[in-house]
Amino acid sequence: MLVTGHSQQSLEWIAANSDGWLTYARHPAHQKPLADRWRALTGDAAPGLFKPFAQGLHVDLAEDADEDPRLIHNGYRLGRKRLIELFEVQQQIGVNHCIINLKFARRPAAEAVQEIAEEVLPLFPTPAGRGLEG
Repeated sequence: MLVTGHSQQSLEWIAANSDGWLTYARHPAHQKPLADRWRALTGDAAPGLFKPFAQGLHVDLAEDADEDPRLIHNGYRLGRKRLIELFEVQQQIGVNHCIINLKFARRPAAEAVQEIAEEVLPLFPTPAGRGLEG
């Protein structure tokens, strides 16, 4: 079970009592210290047990694959190539899972999902033992 936000609990409690943490989208420079703290706390609370650091992200996927990111509520309007770059950075700072929300998308959801499924997700395979079952 992933805890969303803090759910009126300390991060220490979440690290000890949950299977993972789902937090909100932040600029990578602000997200990295949280991911680092999560790793330290889960390492203390459950040595050797993988507990994912996840985040939600609103995405308005532009038709232009090269469109630069622009802030929207809890996420970005951006092109596919910029989304790939963002996911690469998130992966480097310790984000294990990203829940994409298309609530503010201008394109039809099916079209955006298809592009993400075909062009983005294959670049980010789940490492062995790191899925929800791991």
